[in-house]
Amino acid sequence: MAVPSTQFNQEYKTNDELLNYIREKEIAFTVLGLADVNGPQSHPLYEGLKEATGTGDITWNFASYFLLDRAGGVQRFDGKSPKDLAGEIEAKLAEDAPKL
Repeated sequence: MAVPSTQFNQEYKTNDELLNYIREKEIAFTVLGLADVNGPQSHPLYEGLKEATGTGDITWNFASYFLLDRAGGVQRFDGKSPKDLAGEIEAKLAEDAPKL
């Protein structure tokens, strides 16, 4: 899932521009609307992720990734690409779902 932001001066400026890009590129994963990731207007999703990992502001949205496991655990990875996280992702997918 992606949550684009205009705080890094490289994303689209409006949700309409973003939607046109998603349609043009036929993006197959979930993309939410534009959101602030830092500061007083930070989206609650990002506030919760930063709080869960005990980390501070996001310095660049294409270099901070959060990996959630089936039990609700959260890990933050900075300065890595999604390809760098393939092993971590595969390990999480292989874990059994928690018993409720």
